[in-house]
Amino acid sequence: MLRSACTGVAVLSRANAGAGVVNALFGVPVRYKRAFRYPKVTYLPFEWDYPKKKNPLTLSGDRTMDYGFREELLNRPKLAFAKLPELEKAPEEMKKIFSIGFATKKEQRDSIKDEFLNLVRRHPYDKSSLEYKIAQRTFNLRSFNEYLTTNNFRDRRMKAKLLETMAGRNKLLNRLYRLDEERYNFLKEVLQIDYTPAPLHRCPPKHSRKGTLRQMTAEYAEKMKAEKMQAYHDKLKQFQKEFEVEKREAEEWIAKEIADLKLTDAEIQSLEYKGKILK
Repeated sequence: MLRSACTGVAVLSRANAGAGVVNALFGVPVRYKRAFRYPKVTYLPFEWDYPKKKNPLTLSGDRTMDYGFREELLNRPKLAFAKLPELEKAPEEMKKIFSIGFATKKEQRDSIKDEFLNLVRRHPYDKSSLEYKIAQRTFNLRSFNEYLTTNNFRDRRMKAKLLETMAGRNKLLNRLYRLDEERYNFLKEVLQIDYTPAPLHRCPPKHSRKGTLRQMTAEYAEKMKAEKMQAYHDKLKQFQKEFEVEKREAEEWIAKEIADLKLTDAEIQSLEYKGKILK
């Protein structure tokens, strides 16, 4: 009886001490899984570390994250009643009830999205052109960005949707660039997107730790070689200046000696050194 009571007290104390820890009752330590990383590089004359993770919100290429929301849009009629002629003659109270400001969140978003898509539509019923699809994905991407920045940046599902939308839009931009470059440039200017399709004849290089270290080592070697060549060039320049000074002094001394000795041209020519090639 006493033994079972002591065992119960021990289990209860262990559970209280390890509240929130997995398997605290059985004394099993919690193991956290970490991604494998190579140790820091110390055997090279330059520093290298793993590149920092890029923020997915900055990889889209959008110069602005504005998706067309303006305060005056709240006074316009809802999308379903926008083309009713009777609403134009209705009193102000009725117009206010049917305005976007009194609509649900989804209706407000649909109205703002329709206004945004009108920037690139070819006609009012255009829903199949590449421009429409690209503008639709651009609106969704900027909406996801606003949600992540204002509400919850750690929402993984929303981040995944944002990256999928970005990849789909880039694919459509590539297709539009191949088909109609003029329309592609117009779309980039209207939607304020910075994007350049990759050339067809070139595959992007695969980045790896070993490849990056090799590239940085080659660049470091070329830099050291250029610095040493520049230092040697400066040294030769200094020697050249000293040689020119010495040469000028020697020429002045020779001219002075010739004037003192009053040597003729024939005598000077006879004193010149003539090399002989032994056969």
